[in-house]
Amino acid sequence: MSVVKFDLEELKRLQEENGIWIYESYITLTVKDTSTSVGEWTEQVTKMQPLAVPLDEVTTNNGQLTSEQNLDEPTGQFNEISRQPLSDRPMSAEFTETIQKFISPYNKDKNEDYNGVALVNYYADDTNENYGNQIVKYYSFDNETDVELVPMIDVCYKEVPVKECEHPYEPETSTVVTTVVLVKDEESQTNTTLTHGTDDSGNTYRTIIKFDLGRYSENFRTYDIADSFIHLNYLKPSDENNPANRTVNVHKITEDWNEDDVTFENVRYEEEPAGSVIIEEERLGGTEVTISITELVEEWIERGVVDNFGVILIDADEEESSSVPQYAHESPSEPNQYQPQLTICRKTMSSTSAPVVTSTQRPTEMV
Repeated sequence: MSVVKFDLEELKRLQEENGIWIYESYITLTVKDTSTSVGEWTEQVTKMQPLAVPLDEVTTNNGQLTSEQNLDEPTGQFNEISRQPLSDRPMSAEFTETIQKFISPYNKDKNEDYNGVALVNYYADDTNENYGNQIVKYYSFDNETDVELVPMIDVCYKEVPVKECEHPYEPETSTVVTTVVLVKDEESQTNTTLTHGTDDSGNTYRTIIKFDLGRYSENFRTYDIADSFIHLNYLKPSDENNPANRTVNVHKITEDWNEDDVTFENVRYEEEPAGSVIIEEERLGGTEVTISITELVEEWIERGVVDNFGVILIDADEEESSSVPQYAHESPSEPNQYQPQLTICRKTMSSTSAPVVTSTQRPTEMV
C-alpha cells in the first residue's frame, strides 16, 4: 500500500473565503518500469481509498498488499494493468469523488478529515492477497524524482456566493419536521426525493416543507432577526442528459394540514412568494441551494409562531415541461446527502424595564 497526500490548504482557503464547488478533478501517477523485477505478473488495478485515521495509525497485515482496516471505501480507481509495465508511463483517473470528501460541494461544514489517500492494488479477482507476484509501483514525491513524474492532481472549480450570518448575529439551525411531495391529480408522497415543476413525462410536482420553530413560541420577543435561509441539498436533474434552468418560488402556507389529507389541489398558500432562487442547468450535484425567506421568518417569530404551517415550493414556470431539480428529503439514506434545514441569523436582545412609578395622594378632608 502507498499513501499520497496533496496540499489542499489553498483550496480550503478558497472554499472558506469565496465558496467554491469542485466539479471535476483528475489524479495522474507515473507507473514505474518493472522489466527488471522478479516474479510473475498478474492483472491488477489500483483503487483509491481515503484514510479514515492518520497515517501513523494505519496497520497492515503480513501476506497482503494492504489491510482494509482504517481505510474508507474506494472512491475511484485506475484502469486495469493487464501487462507488465516495461517502461515508465503516466496514468490518470477520476479524482472528483475523492477530493469532494475533503472539499465538500455542499458546504465547508461537511468537509471530512483529510488524512491522505491510500493507493491499494487489487488483483483481477478483486483480492489483495500477495502470492509473490509483482505489483504496480508508482513514482513518489522526493527531491530526486523529476517533477513530471511525481503525483499530481488537476482541479476544476467554480466560485459561488456563500450566504452566512454576519457578526454580531449567530446562526441557529431549525430542523425539518416533515416534507411532502404533491403530485397534480395524484396522491401526495412522503419520504421521497423533493422536486418542483413539470417533468418530461408531464407530471407536475410541488413540495411542502415544515421546520421546527417551537423554541421561538415563548421567547419570540427576545430575538433580533437579520437573515433566514432555507438550505436544500441539490442532488441532480431528473433527466441528467437534458438539464434545464428552473426557478423555484417559496410560498407561505396559510392553513393547517396533515400528511394523510393534503393534496396538490387543497393546500392553501399566499400567492406572493416569500423567496425564490434559480437552479442553473449546470449546477453540480451534491451542492447546497440557499433561499432567503427573512421576512417570512420574522413574521412567524414576531407572532410567537402561531401560524407556522410550513412553506410550499412551486416552480415559477410550472406549465413548462422539462427536466426538474431533485433534492434530498428529510430522511436521506445515502452518504453525503443532507436533509432540508432553516438557518436563522439572530441575536438576543437586551431588555430594560422602566421603573414602576407610584404616587400617594392625601385623602380629601371631610368638612
